[in-house]
Amino acid sequence: MLSTMRENTKIIMLILAVAFVGWLVFDVGMGGTGRGELQTQDVGSVNGKPIRYQTWLDTYRAAYEEARQQNPGATLTREDQRAIEDEAFERLVQAELLQEEYRRRRIVVTDREIADAVRRFPPPEVQSAPDFQTEGQFDPQKYERFLASANTQTREFLIAMEQRWREELPRYKLLQEVSADVYVPDAKLWQIWRDAHDSVTVRALVIRPALVVADASIRVTDEDLQRYYDGHRDDFRRAARAVLSFIAVIKLPTPLDSAMIVERARQLRDSIVRGADFAAVARIESADSASRAQGGSLGTFGRGQMTPPFELAAFRLPVGQVSEPVITTFGAHLIKVERRTADSVTARHILLAWGRIGARRDTLEAQADSLDRLAAEQTDPAALDSAARKLGSDVQHGPPLSQGQPYVLGRYRIPDVGVWAFEARPSETSPVIETSGAFYVFRLDSLSPAGVPPLAEVRDRARAAV
Repeated sequence: MLSTMRENTKIIMLILAVAFVGWLVFDVGMGGTGRGELQTQDVGSVNGKPIRYQTWLDTYRAAYEEARQQNPGATLTREDQRAIEDEAFERLVQAELLQEEYRRRRIVVTDREIADAVRRFPPPEVQSAPDFQTEGQFDPQKYERFLASANTQTREFLIAMEQRWREELPRYKLLQEVSADVYVPDAKLWQIWRDAHDSVTVRALVIRPALVVADASIRVTDEDLQRYYDGHRDDFRRAARAVLSFIAVIKLPTPLDSAMIVERARQLRDSIVRGADFAAVARIESADSASRAQGGSLGTFGRGQMTPPFELAAFRLPVGQVSEPVITTFGAHLIKVERRTADSVTARHILLAWGRIGARRDTLEAQADSLDRLAAEQTDPAALDSAARKLGSDVQHGPPLSQGQPYVLGRYRIPDVGVWAFEARPSETSPVIETSGAFYVFRLDSLSPAGVPPLAEVRDRARAAV
């Protein structure tokens, strides 16, 4: 089942996107009743002024689209989505606070100021656009001619720039007002300079009581602990915590898998050398979702931007030739350099990612399907133990998870768990969660609310502090 879903990821994501839009329109937009109830509800307020749900939703959609464009091909986790929700709310709060301050200080922006800003301060993305450059440098005259032209493209640009500067200019004026009265006396400047340039030599004797005096020689009574705990309760305050167990079906390739992937890369190279189009092969074979649709194009990159083995090969490979397989932690790469200078390379690549192949991949997919069928989204806590026995695996105990923090196992950051664990009930199991290293199902063993835990749970910390 899981393997079929992965093979049809594009179709499934399209269906989910349509369903999501439909939910927003019919359920969220109309409150499930067709009356648009949620559109009139408030999600918060700033100094008594309400923030409407619909306003927040529009801001969230814009922030979500920005995140998607910044990470093309990446799947946003539930933690990512929660962070975007919070960011959308923070944007609205900040915008309202700024508006209040503009009104208080009577900061206004005129149309003339906006027109002058558009003409004198083109944004960086405009200055770097090829249409406005001459010999690799921004050409102000080309920009002026563009602004003077009367066409649809110019009008759309000016509308976008007007909106941008209506937001930015008041902030600039506010910054000028706030910083205008800032005065740093000479003594403070001298101190800053001395802190940056003076040096001293210090000899220190460090005495660590924990090493000099044995704990056993110090008598700490229960009354001492209780008194310290009562007087320092805030020091022990913590976020909500979840304790989790899990089963993992490991995806890492065997040495035979890795050898077969490298051999497959050599076969693809031979076909390209014999005349196959590199870009066409990349669109079919490459595992790099960010560049695959562009025929493997990586654009232009400089030194230090790629993993070392890839960079070394790209800066040494003759222009126009296809490399032998280049091995990195991501997999086996075929590289074709299209242009190179002393400090930059324009290239394409085909990535064959590390993973199980052939019969071993089929076995892995079958194990993942069994994990989904036997353990995922269960309410019986024994389901995880039963699934582990049938899969010949062990139930492992993960580190405690604090709310708001990512969940990390070894070198892998596990997506979605940080949200799921605080929505689930104890004993429930998660859906199958996939990372580059494994398939996981988690069980929520216990959930502790945020606040100050009882003394019994922090007794060792209290004793160490006393």
